[in-house]
Amino acid sequence: MITRKQFLKGIYGTDSAVLTSPYGAPRPNGRIHVGEDADDITGDHPRLYAPYNCIVTHVRNDLADDRGKFLEIKIGTWFIIMQHDFEIRVRDGQRIEAGSLLGLQGGSGKTISQYRSHLHYEFAKYPYGDPRRKAINPVLYFYPFFTPPKYPVRTVVVSGLRIRAGHYLESEIISRAIRKPYTIYETVTQDGYVWGRIDWEKDQWIALKSTDGRKVFAK
Repeated sequence: MITRKQFLKGIYGTDSAVLTSPYGAPRPNGRIHVGEDADDITGDHPRLYAPYNCIVTHVRNDLADDRGKFLEIKIGTWFIIMQHDFEIRVRDGQRIEAGSLLGLQGGSGKTISQYRSHLHYEFAKYPYGDPRRKAINPVLYFYPFFTPPKYPVRTVVVSGLRIRAGHYLESEIISRAIRKPYTIYETVTQDGYVWGRIDWEKDQWIALKSTDGRKVFAK
């Protein structure tokens, strides 16, 4: 189970981010808030990061509607809109690794506190523009059930790299890789090597490079 605090730390890269308005908070004319608002109290335009590996499914840099500048990312089976941005630094269709910069928080568009810098984010099962899309309460549907996604980070071609499999990289090296492309799902630095996960279900890894100058490629 992921907590809101963990999710916000992934977005802001710090523990100083706070929730400023929950889902369901009252709005003018009998409406309710259909997302969550957050703010990092360290500045007006804090950096926004990808909390997990994700795909950018929509980017809008104009101020055509109340959302202002916004982007949408897909994490696992969830679509998350991040709006009122000051600056967006990713493009539509881009695959993003966890921890990568998405943009800067802002106050663009129409907000209940006009021009106040904050992040409004919404969770949905369908993407922006889909008529079936409806923002949901993440406390009921997202935080209790979310598991990290399995999107590839990149594809590399390697020859003779060491492979090993096992939970948390604790098993022995089991073979050497033949020359072929591998899809890398995540990377971990351990035992003097940067390891790339090449099979999510079987938990197999290859050594992508060493951290101390040792040779990785076989002769």
